[in-house]
Amino acid sequence: MKNRILIVEDDRAISDAVALNMQFVGYGYAVFDDGKKAADSLADDHAFDLALLDIMLPGIDGFELFSYMEKYNIPVIYMTAKTDSASEIKGLMDGAEDYIVKPFNPMELKIRVKKIIE
Repeated sequence: MKNRILIVEDDRAISDAVALNMQFVGYGYAVFDDGKKAADSLADDHAFDLALLDIMLPGIDGFELFSYMEKYNIPVIYMTAKTDSASEIKGLMDGAEDYIVKPFNPMELKIRVKKIIE
């Protein structure tokens, strides 16, 4: 069974690029552009091996969305434009596996994902 990635990102260009990269390495994925919609969908489908979450999202933000990921034991990598160390520390202290700042190298993201799920 191939690994599935949950991508929650409100910038369509970024989510499309991330999805394409995940598809390229053989991972399945689902994409949401709203934190609340992603959270609501987990009740029906939470079979994800990893979540890639933006922090600044409509609906609910990535930090709040993290609690939904914890409920279903889905590891998280934050991918965000928030460069302040307080946000990075919060994300990692809350339990995220990793924190990557946009813009990022797609190869770097693929390596970080692979290290967590394989």
